[in-house]
Amino acid sequence: MRDRKKKPAAICPFPDVSGYAVKRGEHSDLVAMIQLILENLAPIYDFGAIPLSGLMDEATEAAVRRFQEAGGMEPTGAVDLDTWNRMAEEYDLACDCDER
Repeated sequence: MRDRKKKPAAICPFPDVSGYAVKRGEHSDLVAMIQLILENLAPIYDFGAIPLSGLMDEATEAAVRRFQEAGGMEPTGAVDLDTWNRMAEEYDLACDCDER
């Protein structure tokens, strides 16, 4: 069996609320998960340091914006459902996580 990176279990799903987006200033487990995903994508997208604080701060917003730009999305810096889904997809690919 080949050695694979393993990802941690998701700590929370994205809220099923129409139009909801994680924006600067929010402090939650969801933001911590976003930061964890961004930390794992950092080598691919060349993000700066992102503290795992659970606070949607300037560094997290900048990393989200860079991710969005690289993916051809509108670079808002906020994480909406489309951005979340794309980040989750990229995270799965980066971790080579197909053991479900």
